[in-house]
Amino acid sequence: MELKNSKTSPLRALLTECLPYELPLEVSSKWLYDWIDARSSRVDSKGIHFRPRDTSDLLVLALLSSKNSTDLTTLLPTHASKNSSPRVVVDSPLLFKVPDWRAPASFIVRRDRLRTRELDILALSSQVSIAYLYYTRKDALLYYANADSSSLRHPLKVNSYGKNLNSQFIVPRTDPIISVETAGRTLGTYNSYFVYADHAFVGQFYDSSKWQALEAHWRFMRRLDVTNCFRSIYTHSFAWSTGTDSLSKLHLRKSRSYNDYLDLGRTFDKVMQSCNWGETHGICIGPEASRVFAEIIFQSLDQKIKSRLREYGLKQSSFEILRYVDDYFLFASDMSDIDTVSHAVSEVLTEHRFAINETKTRDYVTPFTTEISARKARLKLFLKSSLPFEGSLPDYDSRDIGIELKSLLIGSENDAATIGTSLSHIERRLRKFIGKRTVRIESYDEALELQNYSWDFAHSMLNQYLSHPSVSSAMKIVRILRIFSFFSSYCSRLTEREQNLLKIRANENLRFSIQKSIHRLSESANSEIELCHFLSLATASSVKYSSSSRSAASLITKLESTSISRNNAKSNQAPLLLHLSAMKFFLQLDGSDEETRTRIINRSIQIAESILSDSYIPYNVIKSHASQELYILAIATCPFLDVEERLRILNQPWLRQLISDWFLPGAKPAAVTRFLRRLLIDAVTEGTAIQPYSWTGDDFDSSLYEKEAQFIY
Repeated sequence: MELKNSKTSPLRALLTECLPYELPLEVSSKWLYDWIDARSSRVDSKGIHFRPRDTSDLLVLALLSSKNSTDLTTLLPTHASKNSSPRVVVDSPLLFKVPDWRAPASFIVRRDRLRTRELDILALSSQVSIAYLYYTRKDALLYYANADSSSLRHPLKVNSYGKNLNSQFIVPRTDPIISVETAGRTLGTYNSYFVYADHAFVGQFYDSSKWQALEAHWRFMRRLDVTNCFRSIYTHSFAWSTGTDSLSKLHLRKSRSYNDYLDLGRTFDKVMQSCNWGETHGICIGPEASRVFAEIIFQSLDQKIKSRLREYGLKQSSFEILRYVDDYFLFASDMSDIDTVSHAVSEVLTEHRFAINETKTRDYVTPFTTEISARKARLKLFLKSSLPFEGSLPDYDSRDIGIELKSLLIGSENDAATIGTSLSHIERRLRKFIGKRTVRIESYDEALELQNYSWDFAHSMLNQYLSHPSVSSAMKIVRILRIFSFFSSYCSRLTEREQNLLKIRANENLRFSIQKSIHRLSESANSEIELCHFLSLATASSVKYSSSSRSAASLITKLESTSISRNNAKSNQAPLLLHLSAMKFFLQLDGSDEETRTRIINRSIQIAESILSDSYIPYNVIKSHASQELYILAIATCPFLDVEERLRILNQPWLRQLISDWFLPGAKPAAVTRFLRRLLIDAVTEGTAIQPYSWTGDDFDSSLYEKEAQFIY
């Protein structure tokens, strides 16, 4: 993403470290960074210095701040004055030393047909606390993240932020993959706060020369997986990993001088607790910051494992241990040594409240190359022959392509992993194939032949995804379908009329694919985030469906059949994200019928009545819930709703209480309603920096491009 040096650069971790990359494109982390950049005067050791301009800015500040330390009522008389508005400082101690407890929004995505994964959206205050911690403690983070040599993926240094979206990638010619930045791959975009050592993804490890060297050196390998790793982490163990058990207990003493300063261990511990309901058992899943937190803990455990093996008398030359996040790879030339190392790993992990998932333990004998790797190699050979960059097109029809790809993709021990990595290979080859051939096309017939031939591959990819769905694969399908919406513009030598004919055919294929996907996914459980991706593509590509069409009807039925419990704030929040995507898709249509609009607004009110009720979270204990923040700010800035419609949706007990406590203590309900109406008017005025949800398709391609780094393997 584009990132230039500015007064907010110290908080650039907001861009990459604080939200799951599986989120819908519209829920961007960049808006908060941009808002702080537009509304702050500086970031320093005292905290963040803000200059709010209107009531909508004050609302964001109320969500970010602690009521015990910040008085926003003094800003009310002058909030509209850009030049004379007073400043408010969000103190640095309150950002991560004594942060308020916040609740994450948990949502479920599919890993494959049978398995799901729960991820978390952090509250705004939690995101800022993490970014501020990175700013002030980055050197300490790097020190403890490099304590042991076993890790395949750990922070190596702070990434350079003087990058922008139009930069050329500086990558080795033999490895033209856009990815998270590693020591051997420098990127032209800002995709991660840290540069990572060795391998950003485990798939890169399997494809590396290091993997081949391990096969040549060792005879046996055992792979171990830690069960429910992030939910098993005891947050206080971070302090133990960066100090000692006794040192981490010093805060129990009454020494004020000690409590005035927190080391990295206690600081990060407190931040991770505050992100997750104040819990000490388990951390949020999805944000990159959680992986860094876990990595430092496991670096300490890796050292203890090797120390334990020395106690066992096992020579270091007789084994090798490598770890990718929570997956251990054990290598040895004797199976008895594998068993000894495995026992030490299990023993140390158990002592620290972790457990090995025995069902995922796998033993391999040289060569370690798995069936998945073999299929990937055969797939690359087929793609090279079937998608040549020069010469005539091969004599494959759609049936041949479908059968060939299916035989190469299906049938391994893990279909989901095979499909995911293989779709990446097909997508990259197909995009390059289209890019190199279209620039040389001089006739319409030649372009049409290329378009039809290329589409057979894209259609086969879609079918394989729908047979083996996952949120990662959905993003790859969306990317390749988006390429076809631009196919005609790549054929620059054709006349405008010929390009328009190609565009009509491409739009027909695109419309068919999106409609097919929406209908199929609407009938599947836990498919909400995948649906969001296809709805984003439809909006950006101006693909419209009548609300009476089969796909639209099935989508609306799914929206109305899923509920968000007002009594369980830890329940799946994916239906809320899908509802926002559906709002954007249906309400932005000029021909949207009144019945559909009414149903969407009524559903919006039902969601608000659930998550903004006074019983959704314990108000005096948990300051806010990430779903509440996202929904309030998204609805407040929705351009497809008028002020009264937005007021009907948001005029709920929790938000009224927030306004009353922060701005109008003791005020009558009518005064609170008037303030809320003023806020909603300010939220959609020209120049507002609050964009928690992208209601237009303008940023679709840049967001899709930025997400590509995370969906390689």
